[in-house]
Amino acid sequence: MPKKVLIIEDIPINLNLFSILFKKNGYEVQGAENGKEGLRLAKVMSFDLIVCDLKLPGMEGGQIVNLLKSEDRLKDVPIITISANNLDEMKVDQSLIEAHLAKPVQPGILMNKVKSIVPPEENDALALSRQKIADLEKRVEERKSSGIKVVDGFPVEQISTDTLEAGMIIGDEIKDNYNLPVFPIGVVITEKHIDKLKSLNIKEIYIRK
Repeated sequence: MPKKVLIIEDIPINLNLFSILFKKNGYEVQGAENGKEGLRLAKVMSFDLIVCDLKLPGMEGGQIVNLLKSEDRLKDVPIITISANNLDEMKVDQSLIEAHLAKPVQPGILMNKVKSIVPPEENDALALSRQKIADLEKRVEERKSSGIKVVDGFPVEQISTDTLEAGMIIGDEIKDNYNLPVFPIGVVITEKHIDKLKSLNIKEIYIRK
């Protein structure tokens, strides 16, 4: 499941831009345009991170941070504050927040900080793809260690051209006696291929097992 982020920002265009940025980076986003709405959402929903502007109508600086951290269920949720003012000016207890970024904040800087605190979850398709690659690499290493020849991730064996059959797959590039390429890897052998190999006096080739 994607990590959930609450963004509290009173300027609609900024809130929209932040939301798009976070979603593109694999996060689920809930937005609030004022501190009161942000507190309400934080109390009734579960979040992995709260990103909060410190200049909010009717609730500024340390007030919003203190109210968030006063809730038992929120005390361990990391908070990133964003403001054109420094923390002292906004009367924020730095020990209550994970990080503070000055406005205007660059998207790259913001996301690097966010990912260092709450790394995004990989989507299922990407995670499955990575696992398949890891499994393939593991099998290749196992085959190498067992002494089996592996070409392009496939185990191959050397056989005589006299025992070739149509439908077999060429496991390694075939070259003639002058070291010129004849057939590339992965070609499905036909009777014509067999005849050509024999005419070139090629005695053995590698096929995929």
